Amino acid sequence: MDYVAIDFETAVYGQFILSYGILKVHNSEIVDSLNSLVYPPKGWIDPFLSSIHGITSDMVTDKGEFPEHWSKIKEFIRDLPIVAHNAASAGRTYLVKTLDYYGMELPNNLWGCSKNMAKKLYQLKNYKLYNIARYFDIDFEQHNSLEDAQIVVQIANDAYDKFGQEEFMKFFRTKESFAPKPKRWSDDYIHFDLETIPHNNQLEGVSIAVTGTLRSMSRDWVQCLIESLGGRADQSVRKDTQILIVGYDRVADFKDGIYTAKLKKALLRAEEDPTFEIIEEEAFMRMIGAKEKV
Repeated sequence: MDYVAIDFETAVYGQFILSYGILKVHNSEIVDSLNSLVYPPKGWIDPFLSSIHGITSDMVTDKGEFPEHWSKIKEFIRDLPIVAHNAASAGRTYLVKTLDYYGMELPNNLWGCSKNMAKKLYQLKNYKLYNIARYFDIDFEQHNSLEDAQIVVQIANDAYDKFGQEEFMKFFRTKESFAPKPKRWSDDYIHFDLETIPHNNQLEGVSIAVTGTLRSMSRDWVQCLIESLGGRADQSVRKDTQILIVGYDRVADFKDGIYTAKLKKALLRAEEDPTFEIIEEEAFMRMIGAKEKV
């Protein structure tokens, strides 16, 4: 089985590829690699993201913008299936948005999600790459595109070995099948200025869970934000969870008298524990010092 594993870091939230790591796999062995930093549009890198992946403007000055890299990337991946972690909401989306910005088109490769594979393979509390690496006892540099791609290879190889080629290929989707999910709101997407957040350990010792769809960022990114500020991002409401952030759609459901299992559990917890808080997304963002952009 031949495929490529791919991972990106971005200059701003959700777009403008800043680094890429791509590994070519043949018969479960890594046979080639391609990786580089990329100069983003106007050279600007969001300070918050820079604090996470460690890539600064000085490091990319001479790396060339993405169109200068795209021809060799296409030549490298050819028509091979592509595996990425969170393929639908992260890896593939980052590439689509970057290509759209430069007026280029995504090729017709199949895309598979290593996170979906991991959920079928392992019993873990969460399926972020660093937690999967910990499961394998692999020491790796998180947010290094090439090293992240190596964890993707480990997952994909496990899936192929366990399920066989026919079942393995069911994890892959065509370009056309990635239809955007309808949102329950139209023009009220919330834009917060992450640069206003004090980058210290203000959430040290605070455990926080999230339920529902957020309007300012994806679930993965708010969990990353929590951890970057010293907190613990819980996948569910645990006995020691201190805050539950409720997304827009869950608030709407709540007002209509509709309660998810997670929200029911949280409400029962709030009745018993006055220190446990249930807050809306906007309240959380303001709590950590993010100011809403006008």
